[in-house]
Amino acid sequence: MYASNRYYYSYDYGPVHFTIIDQFADYSKGSKQYNWIKHDLENSVKKWKILLLHMPGWSAGGHSNNSDVQSLIQPLCVNNNVQMVIAGHNHYYARAVVDTVQHITSGGGGAPLYHPNSNADNIIKTDKSYHFLKIDINENIMHVSVIRSDGSIVETFNVNVN
Repeated sequence: MYASNRYYYSYDYGPVHFTIIDQFADYSKGSKQYNWIKHDLENSVKKWKILLLHMPGWSAGGHSNNSDVQSLIQPLCVNNNVQMVIAGHNHYYARAVVDTVQHITSGGGGAPLYHPNSNADNIIKTDKSYHFLKIDINENIMHVSVIRSDGSIVETFNVNVN
């Protein structure tokens, strides 16, 4: 479903509903984009939901936590069974788990890397590397592999459908 602003949109691919939001446009409570995100997530019939944005709610350093993601987007994710939020912005890999939602920072695409703080709040894994995510989904399990550019594995983990 496309919004009138093409910088935030959603689509279905196989068993997954993807929602992409624009953090450089207003997404405060009651805004056009916030209402669209809420409607989009509430009306998806897919059992798997992944939300993508630029700035992570939970940071392992570099840029700080994004309080709007924490206070506005996280409740929508929890209330609508979003299993994963994928962000960039910080140039490293980090994973946080908050209220069963996996928050992934995958910012190791080519820019100079930052030094992640593995002791940051809610962060359970960090890695200073160029990397990518490989996500395999079957009916009830999402298997995620985080793979460095040299082919070595940062971590693998499973997510169960809500």
